[in-house]
Amino acid sequence: MFAGYPQEKVTLVYTNGDDEIRIVESISEKSLPETQDFESEGEPVPVNDKSGTISSVFGGNMKALTWQDGEFEITIISSLDKGEMLNISESFS
Repeated sequence: MFAGYPQEKVTLVYTNGDDEIRIVESISEKSLPETQDFESEGEPVPVNDKSGTISSVFGGNMKALTWQDGEFEITIISSLDKGEMLNISESFS
């Protein structure tokens, strides 16, 4: 948490052997500058009629798919491919 940026966050972690999917849902009054910078480096993708980004993280071993839905910011972090991550994001409607 950063001063001036109140935020509530829930992280769900799903594992299957060594595979992991991490889903982070945040509620905040403002987007954090670090999050905006992170998103600006990603590839724009549509997520449930919203604007999202997908970026390589952790040295390119994982991807992060992030989008804003009202007051919620949702991020899926996984080693899955882009198509599979977008399929998962469709369940958030």
